[in-house]
Amino acid sequence: MGEKAQFQQLDRTQGLYISNIKIFTGTLDAVKQQNPHIFNRPSIPTDNMITRKLGFPAVINPTDQRNDLYITLKEAKFRKGDKTAERNVLVNVCVKDSQGREVKGCISRGTGEPTVDHYQSSVIYHCNTPTWDETFRINLPDHGSYSFANCHLLFTFRHANNKTKNKDKPGFSFLKLANDDGTLIQNDNHKLIVYKDTVKTAEFRHPTSEYIQLETYFGNSNISKDHKITSKIEQKSSEFLEISSVFCSSKFTQNSDLKSLLQWEEHQGRLGEILKNVQMIQGEELVKFLHQIFEALFMILDKKDVEFGEVVFDCIVFIICTLADHKFEHFRPVLDDYIDKYFFHTQVYIKLLDRLKCKVEQYESSKNIGDIMKALEYLFKFIVQSSHLHSQASTIDRSFNKFQNSLLSFFEKLNNMINVHPNRLTTISPRYRSLLAKTLKYFPHTIPELNKILRLETTCQIISNFIDAVPNMDEKEIIRYKLACIHDLVKGEILDDPVGCELLIPLLMKHLKLHLKDEETARDNEEVKKEKIQAVEILTHILVTVSNKHSNTGIVKKIVDPLLELLFRLVCQVDKVNNVDLAQDYVSCLIALLHLMNDDHYTSYMEPLTEHNLIDFLNDVFLVFKDLMRSNVYPDMWIVMSMLQSYVVLNAIIYFSKALAKIPPAPLVNGPQDYMGKKKQLWENFFYLCVGFITQDTLQLEEFREAKRKKIAAQYGDMRSEMCQEMVNMFNKLGDNKVQFLPEIVGPFLEVTLVPLESLRREIIPIFFDMIECYHRHHTNFDKVEREVIDKLDVLISSGKGDTKYSLLMYETLLKKFGSQNIDKSLHQNGVRFVNSVKGILDHLLNFREVREGDHHSEARMLCIVNLLNFYDELGRDEMSLRYIWKLYNSHLAQKNFVEAAFTLEMHAAKLKFSVNEYVGKFEDLPRERQRERKARLCNNIIEHFEGGKSYENTFKFYKDLCDYHEGMFDYKSLAATLKRQAAGYISILDAIRYPYSALIPLL
Repeated sequence: MGEKAQFQQLDRTQGLYISNIKIFTGTLDAVKQQNPHIFNRPSIPTDNMITRKLGFPAVINPTDQRNDLYITLKEAKFRKGDKTAERNVLVNVCVKDSQGREVKGCISRGTGEPTVDHYQSSVIYHCNTPTWDETFRINLPDHGSYSFANCHLLFTFRHANNKTKNKDKPGFSFLKLANDDGTLIQNDNHKLIVYKDTVKTAEFRHPTSEYIQLETYFGNSNISKDHKITSKIEQKSSEFLEISSVFCSSKFTQNSDLKSLLQWEEHQGRLGEILKNVQMIQGEELVKFLHQIFEALFMILDKKDVEFGEVVFDCIVFIICTLADHKFEHFRPVLDDYIDKYFFHTQVYIKLLDRLKCKVEQYESSKNIGDIMKALEYLFKFIVQSSHLHSQASTIDRSFNKFQNSLLSFFEKLNNMINVHPNRLTTISPRYRSLLAKTLKYFPHTIPELNKILRLETTCQIISNFIDAVPNMDEKEIIRYKLACIHDLVKGEILDDPVGCELLIPLLMKHLKLHLKDEETARDNEEVKKEKIQAVEILTHILVTVSNKHSNTGIVKKIVDPLLELLFRLVCQVDKVNNVDLAQDYVSCLIALLHLMNDDHYTSYMEPLTEHNLIDFLNDVFLVFKDLMRSNVYPDMWIVMSMLQSYVVLNAIIYFSKALAKIPPAPLVNGPQDYMGKKKQLWENFFYLCVGFITQDTLQLEEFREAKRKKIAAQYGDMRSEMCQEMVNMFNKLGDNKVQFLPEIVGPFLEVTLVPLESLRREIIPIFFDMIECYHRHHTNFDKVEREVIDKLDVLISSGKGDTKYSLLMYETLLKKFGSQNIDKSLHQNGVRFVNSVKGILDHLLNFREVREGDHHSEARMLCIVNLLNFYDELGRDEMSLRYIWKLYNSHLAQKNFVEAAFTLEMHAAKLKFSVNEYVGKFEDLPRERQRERKARLCNNIIEHFEGGKSYENTFKFYKDLCDYHEGMFDYKSLAATLKRQAAGYISILDAIRYPYSALIPLL
């Protein structure tokens, strides 16, 4: 058998199996360009064959012109006749015109195959009931004697054998391609009668005139036996041929009502029926004859308006709605072309507008009112074009005012239709909800047409009245369509005109404010979020338009007044973690609005505010800005957006600081304390904002690559320096009121000095002298300021900020200030001491920070810690020395030096007393507790560490202290436990195995 063993012979063909197929999406040219490895192979011809779909595609293009008839030979039934065996039936198909002439080269077997004159079927051996399922295509011109309307198919049947001369009684069937009314045959199965010659002959010899008038379809002739039609043709009662046809024609119609509409003058008796039937025709048929259909409809409207005006209007609406289907969207330009170039009816605008008003006024009884709203755009295109043609045709147009009034009347009725009384909002029907949604969706499409005939002010008034008429329903669908309507309006050209923009902005701001602010609602959070996203998208488009075209007009003020404070509140309230997208939108709108504002806008906005309201407003502004600096809503890679945000915020702060300067923090005489506190808090928030701005990661240019750093500096400069100057200027404006912010403001200012920018450091460091001098003048000392400086330096330097240059600059600048001869002697002496202390702490902290982590450097780290500890002890800063006692303690524990850790912890215990009953705060891992409890806890920890290091002799003192404490507290249970533990320690001295031990001296 060899290789043939893997194949099996089948009794009949079961089909064609394709093992692999790949589908490419896009046009043929794009697919070729994207896949050269497939289409540029030698085995693939360069002129790739395109096989069209059998039928129209999902989306029909008006440029797709075709006249394809697909014929499928399905099955047939024949009798054996005078044959001894069943027949080998061969079917031959050709196309003939009405004169009997054969149409050459019109039949195609498949894509890529040459066209032929005849199609011959396959032959099924000895079978009188063959089933073929063979399809071929016929292409004919759309006019002339060889068009589909004038041709028919001729099917001839013959017994196939190997004889040279095969004389038989040939059979035939035929099918006209067009009906008597001129329409093409339907896409359907066709069961055809089989006729036969009465004599045997080698060829089909009947002229067309002999059979073309005979019955075509099997079943239409009720005969029960063979019937002789003429002397040459007979009909077999039981023989038939079944075929199917699919017509794909962009020129011919298969619908008789459509054909009658196009020839309406010949069918006026049944015109009403025709117009109703047209509304049931499929779109594939309608789009073929758009020009002709609309021309016929408008001719009927011109001549037969009284009898058929309403049904014609319904037909127009139906066809326009058909074009709104995605499948036919490419035919909209065809309709536009008809309106612009071929539409000539000058009176229909009155009739269409009257029908519109009537339908809208009686919307409850109008069955197709929803479709009318859907067709509103093209209805207005027809109305406007007809009105325009009418005005051109008449030299004196006295009817325009009447037409304008009629237009305004229509929109008034439209507003009445959608304006539901508040008492009915909860009971309106689903039909009305659907109507309202469609009206909102398609209303914006009428505005471009209105702009062609109405003054801009009138159009804006129509828009304003319409939007105001929309009911405030708490339903997601209506809200979504209302906002979508507003979005479509602002995307149009009406906002491009400064007059239109100025007229509509107040309306838009009113409704956007309604949808942006937080209110109680029955809808879920996700729906509310979608509503706000829609509103923000509208606001974004408005801001972009104003920025590009109207930034120097008074329009900006009309946006600022209603929305500025609201945007600040929204940015403050939005969840920046779970609603990142919405937060970014809010911030972007706020930044865009601030970017549009100039000095006049800031002044005009804040001047009317009372001082109380101004304080509240500025507080909100500073808090929002501070939050944006602390946690940027934009991703780190959005450096351009972050820089723009910082630039806008900087300019805004400069403007707002002018208003802040008019609100001194000094308390009013007999003023309320909460009001005085608000003023002080406002100034504090300003300084904290300045610090946050200067220290934000985005502006640390030293961290960027050189190229990016130069690019940012060229466009924005170093914004840190500008903010620093503003910060210093505002601090200087405080005068003697500076003392109100000391020592709290010391830490933030110190943080600014640690930014690695020398010009900034030189600007800020002298301020500390002013702080100390001011505080000393009011309190005769500056201990609290000194304490705050040292505490904050310890924290900031330990976190990795500062360097030796900073230490030296701080020392030289302050020493120079305090060394002046013009200051108080006490201030001079204490100031020099303070400067030396600061220099010492900076040197110790920088030395400690430079020691690397790891076991190899543990001793050096401990030595630095001891130096800092001793330094703070000399300054009398117990709270600072405690911090480093615990750092030293933790370092010993990490090295498992338990004895040294115990001695270190003893230093903490020594600062506490059993006799003090006051509470001490939480520290490290110690909870908040009374001082005596804290000392007892530390003694227990010390004993535990000594025992861990087997230095039992050093525990006796702490056992004694604990026993005295428990006895004094009458805590005999704890006393007994302590004594038992002490007794175990004595036994351990005798029994425990210990390494040779000499007294350990703590590293101090």
